[in-house]
Amino acid sequence: MEKINTEPDLLPGVTLGYTILNACGGLNLMRATLEALSKDEKNQQECARILAFIGHSSSGPTQKINNILSPFGIPQVNNL
Repeated sequence: MEKINTEPDLLPGVTLGYTILNACGGLNLMRATLEALSKDEKNQQECARILAFIGHSSSGPTQKINNILSPFGIPQVNNL
């Protein structure tokens, strides 16, 4: 990501970013997801919107997070 952001010939005019949320347990993960979405809504003027989430490795939390993300049209990528 740093290479894309620092080399203007790779993706001109595009800046990529990420936030890592390590929330152990399903409830904490759902809370972190909601917090990330609310920060995204507040900061739309300052940064681009969330384009995707990299999901949990377990199907239970993944399904719950998907229920939160679906109304916003945000895909969740995982290894299931």
